[in-house]
Amino acid sequence: MLRRWPAGIWAQSSAELAHMLQQKYAFSPEQVEEILVDPPVEGYMDIPREELILDIHAQNAIPFVVASVLTDPVPGAHWYSSGRMRDTKLLALAQRVKPGPSQAQSVISNYQCFQKGSYPNQRMIIKLKDGTPYQAETDCPRGHPGNMPDMQEQIKSFHHQAKGVLPEEKICRLTEAICTLEDCRDIAEISALLSPQNKK
Repeated sequence: MLRRWPAGIWAQSSAELAHMLQQKYAFSPEQVEEILVDPPVEGYMDIPREELILDIHAQNAIPFVVASVLTDPVPGAHWYSSGRMRDTKLLALAQRVKPGPSQAQSVISNYQCFQKGSYPNQRMIIKLKDGTPYQAETDCPRGHPGNMPDMQEQIKSFHHQAKGVLPEEKICRLTEAICTLEDCRDIAEISALLSPQNKK
């Protein structure tokens, strides 16, 4: 299961492609004219023009997640704050994310693909306002069993995700405890680290 990005599984794959293209070609969100996601996934390409009502909607809306990674490449729960879900510039960029020319894939057909041990191929084309197109595709996005991040990358991601709710010292102790889970004599020791209120 993909878990690098705090988003729905199809939105995560799109976020990976957008991030990869931005890292490679160093364009800004303001330069983007249009983003095509191909093939699109039924029910995951829609986004309201004014605001997103629920964070679960935002996490599954491919346009919102793509716009989020292009404006803030360090993912986290802050992507789904009430302020960002009402950010007019962010939503305007999300409106430029559109379905590509291929027939939309159904959720059922994609899950059947997962059951067979594969992943749907996805392609993204980002067109800049000066006419420059950038393209990337993947059938094995980051977080897929065939393209897993290494331990240091996972630890870095965990520290970023946890820093909003746990103190740094506790995050470090928790990371060490998880990495040496086989040596844990009492799971209550790890449970205690998960509570921001617990001083131990």
